[in-house]
Amino acid sequence: MSITSTPSGDVYAVDGVGDGSNGRDIYKQTPVYGLGGTITISGTNLDLSNKTYTAGTLNITNTGIFTHVNTSVSISLHFIFNGQDSGPYTGILPSTLPGLISSCGTLSLPGTYTLTTSISNISGTCFNIQSDNITINGGGNTLTSSGGNTSYTIVATSSADGGSAYTNLTIQNITISGFTNSINASGNSNTIGVGGNGGNITISASTLTDVTTNGGNGSITSGGDAGNVTILDDSDVGDVSAEGGFVKTWIAQNAGNKVWYSMTSTPSGDVYATVYSTSAGGGIYK
Repeated sequence: MSITSTPSGDVYAVDGVGDGSNGRDIYKQTPVYGLGGTITISGTNLDLSNKTYTAGTLNITNTGIFTHVNTSVSISLHFIFNGQDSGPYTGILPSTLPGLISSCGTLSLPGTYTLTTSISNISGTCFNIQSDNITINGGGNTLTSSGGNTSYTIVATSSADGGSAYTNLTIQNITISGFTNSINASGNSNTIGVGGNGGNITISASTLTDVTTNGGNGSITSGGDAGNVTILDDSDVGDVSAEGGFVKTWIAQNAGNKVWYSMTSTPSGDVYATVYSTSAGGGIYK
C-alpha cells in the first residue's frame, strides 16, 4: 500500500496487490487530524498585538488593559477570554471581547458582555450583534440617546438577502432611555425565495420599549418565522412585535409567452397565484 498526497491536500491510497479483484484501485481517504493542544496566557495589561496563535484551545486571562491589534487566531475548540468560552474562532480577534465593556460597539463573539458604566448621548445604534448566544448584562446601567434617535439601540439582524437574525440574544438588568426603538432581531426579506427568521430574545430585569423580531418577507413560497420574545423578572417592556413574514407580490415575465404571475397572501395565510397570459385565459389558483 502506498499513500500519496495531492496538491489539494486530499490523501489517496493505491492498492498495489494486483490480485485480479481490485487491481491497482485508487481510494480517496479523508484525512483525520489530531486535536490541537492548549495555549494558556495570563498576565496584567497584556499586549498580544500582531501575534498569531493556532491551537485547539486558547485560554487568555488578563487583568487591566488588554491590547490585541491585528491578533490572528485559528482555534478549533475553545477561545476563552477571562473565563468566557466563545467556542471555535478563526480570524482577527474583534476589538470588543466578552467580559467587561464600557462603550458601544460590535459584539461578534458568543458570551456575556457586562457594562461597567452608563453610556449617554448615543447617536445611532449602540450594539451591533454579529453572533448567536450573546448576553448583554447592563449591570444596572442606562443607555441614553442623544435625542431624536430613531435607530434601534441593539441590532441583531443579518445583512444577507433573506438572512435570519442572530438568535438567543439575552438582555439583562439594563435601562434604555430616549430611543424610539430598542431591539431589532428581525429576519431579512428575500427577493428570490424564503424570508429569514427572526431571532429569539430574552429580557430580564430591564426597562425598554419597541422590541421587534419579525420574520422576513418571502418572494415565492413563504415568509420567515418570527422569533420568540421571553420577558422575565418584572421587566417593563412596551411595543413588542413578533410577526411571521408573508409572501410579497412577485412578478415574473416569460419573454416568449408573455405570462405574468402575481402572488399574494390572504390574512389567513393562504397563498394565491393569479396568472395573466396573452395566450391563455387567466385564473386564480390557491
